[in-house]
Amino acid sequence: MKTIKCPEFSSLRKAYIEVKTFIEAKVGADVESINTRNEEDLGWTGDDSYELIADFVAKYHLDVSGFDFSKHFLNEGELFQPLESLVLLFFAPIHLIVWLISFGQYRPQIPHSDFLAARKTEDLTFGDMLAWYVKGGSFSTRDQVYVQLKKN
Repeated sequence: MKTIKCPEFSSLRKAYIEVKTFIEAKVGADVESINTRNEEDLGWTGDDSYELIADFVAKYHLDVSGFDFSKHFLNEGELFQPLESLVLLFFAPIHLIVWLISFGQYRPQIPHSDFLAARKTEDLTFGDMLAWYVKGGSFSTRDQVYVQLKKN
């Protein structure tokens, strides 16, 4: 079900600038488009992402009901893959020996297994945060919010 908001263009523009400025100030990186992903493109991960969402909700008086943190972000414990790290540590001496023998020409191709990989998340985008801000209240992604401008 889509929510319809009817702001004037100036208030929509103000919302865009407000959320973009907030994210860029907190993360220290540029938001390049409405499709900018918070975890993948801006590096929001673990406890940092939790604090940033908490700050966003507190600053703009938003409701976190409907927002499932684990759906959009990896938690701190999931960022460190202990099994993968042990495998890399085990093979590191072999890679070092081969690298030395090849006079630095060897570049190890380290396999990345889906078994060892972190779970997939639905990365929260700048557009999702903007929709949440414009809608107000409980969390909604941008595909759940339809914004229609007022006619003069």
